[in-house]
Amino acid sequence: MAACEFPITFHQDLDELLDRFTQAVQVKGGSFSRDGRAGRFSIPSPEGPVEGLYTVAGNTFHFEITTQPAAITCHRIDNSFRSLIGSPPDTSLDFGLAEEE
Repeated sequence: MAACEFPITFHQDLDELLDRFTQAVQVKGGSFSRDGRAGRFSIPSPEGPVEGLYTVAGNTFHFEITTQPAAITCHRIDNSFRSLIGSPPDTSLDFGLAEEE
């Protein structure tokens, strides 16, 4: 499987966005750790976990997905993360899977 990496530019306060990510991931039963401008995350889904790393350079997140179920495409993960950063945010992190609510 090809690597899943994508950048997302943001214009909001970084700490507020990281808090939003942390809360959204924890609501799903996952983990989101951060250390300055980098961190790790693991988000459970019905198909298996979505796990990865992120770094922040300037006003851009750089995500690297290290584990993803075959049913969840990189495009879906990218879109879900963009929605979380968007205004208003979609904090569901459902990755477009029909069985998730």
